[in-house]
Amino acid sequence: MLDGLLPEMHGFEVARFIRNLSGDYRPRIVILTAIYKNQRYLSEARKYGVDHYLVKPAKRNELANAIFTDASRDRMAS
Repeated sequence: MLDGLLPEMHGFEVARFIRNLSGDYRPRIVILTAIYKNQRYLSEARKYGVDHYLVKPAKRNELANAIFTDASRDRMAS
């Protein structure tokens, strides 16, 4: 789970870095943000390889679904 706005590198860039490490390494990446809320960022998140995108404040069940849902059935929430 990454925050969209991190001090040194934002969460989207961290996601891109992780996705470029290895094709065999596919950890689940969830972005949680209070800043990047509009539809434009949802499409950008997909480009960076993010599995799920949540806007703060997120509810407990939204977080659990984002982290534990099978990626093959996943849909990114805005």
